[in-house]
Amino acid sequence: MKDDFSYVIVEAIAMDNPKTFVGVVDRGSYLRVLGERELVLRKSRLEELDGREVRFPGEVEIRMSSFAGKIQVSGEEIRWYLEV
Repeated sequence: MKDDFSYVIVEAIAMDNPKTFVGVVDRGSYLRVLGERELVLRKSRLEELDGREVRFPGEVEIRMSSFAGKIQVSGEEIRWYLEV
């Protein structure tokens, strides 16, 4: 799903992962986030950027439901990573 909140998610990921965030590709109906081996999305950063409390987990996964590798979800962060 691509909406205004999806762009906030991408901005938060980019800010919190300066060494591993590669970029984003707009595929029309969705955004593809590119990273090297690991990306972390922190609830605190997302709420700071969006200016409201975010249901976490819950609101992010419906927008970023497809990924390569593994995912760890907690009440404070989501971590996507590849094991090589």
